[in-house]
Amino acid sequence: MKILVLFCLSLGATACGGISGELSNNTGVNRSVDLSGAVFAWVDQSDSDLVSWESPRLALAFTGLSLDPSDDLLSLSGSTLADLQLRFATGDVIAIVVPDASRQSGSQTLEAELVPGAFRCPPLNQPLINSQPLACFSAAPETLDSSAEFDGFAPIGRKAKLTLNLDEGGRQTGEKIAGTLTLSIERLDSDSEQAVTGTISGSFSVSLLGERLAERNLLMLTGAQP
Repeated sequence: MKILVLFCLSLGATACGGISGELSNNTGVNRSVDLSGAVFAWVDQSDSDLVSWESPRLALAFTGLSLDPSDDLLSLSGSTLADLQLRFATGDVIAIVVPDASRQSGSQTLEAELVPGAFRCPPLNQPLINSQPLACFSAAPETLDSSAEFDGFAPIGRKAKLTLNLDEGGRQTGEKIAGTLTLSIERLDSDSEQAVTGTISGSFSVSLLGERLAERNLLMLTGAQP
């Protein structure tokens, strides 16, 4: 499945408007998605063995966590970190890795491969397929009440289009990167009729983190060893 991606990086933007939306179906099931929390953005220059990629990549991960992504999570107590890990595991995440970060400086349309199950979301230190951008949407587990039956389960539609507006923006640690995001979710013909669909959209403006800090923090949130 392909995802269409359009990115807008604006140096002048200073505030993040928040990214959220509602998914629903025709039986009255509604699911809220809120990605107005921490946004991790960095230039990915090497893999986990510190071997440089052929070209640096631009990486962004959007979460609903209430934390400063520039804080070092190694400094947190065990219980505080465990709480963040639980909220990360049971929350929504959207991420994208774009190749040739140094060349993505003008307004343009990019296509990203969406490969369900091929990597964790966000993808960290993963090789790109055919040098194409990769994107993923990890949805929070559905909440059902104790009386729910099987037909009450409403999966998320698997046909998705992610849209971002790309203009000039930062490419060095500490520089500002900003833009808008829209994720439109529809049903595939093979999806359940109960599948929920809808649109998640909003704006963001953050500073690019150092690569090792961003990746270590995200690894710790996933419960992996940094």
